Amino acid sequence: MRKLVFCLALVLAGCGSTDSGSGNHVPVLSNLSLTPNGAAYMEGDGTVVVTAYIDFADAGRDIQTLWVQLPDATLIQADQDVNIATGTLTVQFEVSTTVADAFDIEFWLVDQNGDSSAHQKAEFVTSEWTSRLRAPLPLLDVVWDGQVFIAVGYGGTILTSVDGIDWVARKPVSDDVLSAVVALGSDVYAVGGAGVLLSTDHGETWTVIGRPFGFIGIAVAASTSRIVAFGTVPDLGGRLITVSEDSGDTWETWGVPWGTGDLIYRDGLFVTPSGAGVRVSTDGKQWNEIVVDNENTEWDEVIAHDDEQFFVVARDGTVFSSFDAFNWTKLSAPLTDVYLEGAAWNGTRLVLAGGVDSYQERHDGTYRPIGISSSDGGGSWNAFGIDNSYDSNGIAWGNGRFVSVGTLVVSDEGAIYSTD
Repeated sequence: MRKLVFCLALVLAGCGSTDSGSGNHVPVLSNLSLTPNGAAYMEGDGTVVVTAYIDFADAGRDIQTLWVQLPDATLIQADQDVNIATGTLTVQFEVSTTVADAFDIEFWLVDQNGDSSAHQKAEFVTSEWTSRLRAPLPLLDVVWDGQVFIAVGYGGTILTSVDGIDWVARKPVSDDVLSAVVALGSDVYAVGGAGVLLSTDHGETWTVIGRPFGFIGIAVAASTSRIVAFGTVPDLGGRLITVSEDSGDTWETWGVPWGTGDLIYRDGLFVTPSGAGVRVSTDGKQWNEIVVDNENTEWDEVIAHDDEQFFVVARDGTVFSSFDAFNWTKLSAPLTDVYLEGAAWNGTRLVLAGGVDSYQERHDGTYRPIGISSSDGGGSWNAFGIDNSYDSNGIAWGNGRFVSVGTLVVSDEGAIYSTD
């Protein structure tokens, strides 16, 4: 049985006299919270210190012990006489980070008569994601080209990694934002304020191959016969599609009245979330609008594929799937307050991740789920977190691990995490 650091932050509320009351009075434990309520896998070399804040009420004013039971059944005892009616207990203890899992820590109070409060539990999550890199500016997308991860972001940032752990900064083409990146064999395409960029050496060097006037690229996809990119013209308030059918030598560009935030090419189709559902095209020029759900009108976040089905996610976290991109089925997903912005498939597991929608929640430093994953085609989902106040903007799978790039919203720095 281990002792632990224990202190009292007494918040008096109509306590009156501090004399002990008479008779049997069962203590009441309430408003239990942990800081932090989660950690990265192997953080702190295997353990982190957690602080629990517990509001209590005790008419008998004779609390003697606070008990804490860890997931491995270890009991921690903190002895302290508390002779007030209400207050806040603050207790610190160590939690293992050697296993990536979500588990409960149990708390209860016992008074001098041996009367016990009801037991309460607080969840602690050890993330499977490990911090790999901090970058000066937010990162927006990442791709695996078969040999190397390539990440892009603000300030023209380009980073590459063979293993997703150690990263190399590459010389930017310009300081214009790079919003998205996609690979087609040895050709890697990126889009942003510099237009459409091409790398044929795994992201080490880049060439601008298309730059429509005023075009800021948002999404890009490529087939063996064409490159398709979506973008905006901020000064004119317009949206553009630009298409090349000759590997970027020439481009055809035109305006469209609808927007998007993602684009993929699979099964002979370009598919993009937009409007009340998706738009589908075989050539990037003629688009069919498919209404997925009239109740959702914001479908500009993420489109994914798991080798069998397409998946589209609405702004409110609702997930739909389709085998042909034309007929869609609504799936039950566990997160409704998270916008999902990136997707990756490893052959057995589909992972979608993003960030919370509330500004206050994004900046409060709390560990919370920001992603979901499924290994049965979306039939069931598990929620997961990555780190405190982190938004995931893009995910890729390669070399045996998932890699997430995004933003530390408190500092507005870029960050990269990966699974082991």
